[in-house]
Amino acid sequence: MSDKLYKDAKDVVSSVMENMMGSIENNPLRINERWSDIVGINLKDFCEFDKVARKILYINVFSQNYTTYVLMNKNNIMKKFNSFYPDLKVNGIKVFCSHM
Repeated sequence: MSDKLYKDAKDVVSSVMENMMGSIENNPLRINERWSDIVGINLKDFCEFDKVARKILYINVFSQNYTTYVLMNKNNIMKKFNSFYPDLKVNGIKVFCSHM
């Protein structure tokens, strides 16, 4: 039995949601919710989050033409990503296009 005592319904709901979805910091659903804040309004419709592996953020672009735009903004993207998810601490970006 857990020693944690809940103070109100908000604590119970957040605990249940975290247990259902896994850790908030590294859950792809959580990252997708903030994707437009991470890449910016101009890029949000042209790329999507794929994964984070070995401190590399993998971004899938919908057309090869957008690869350059993402790479030109990579420092800002990494900075924003790390501000939202400091536990993941990405230090690089890989861009690929799987939509042909």
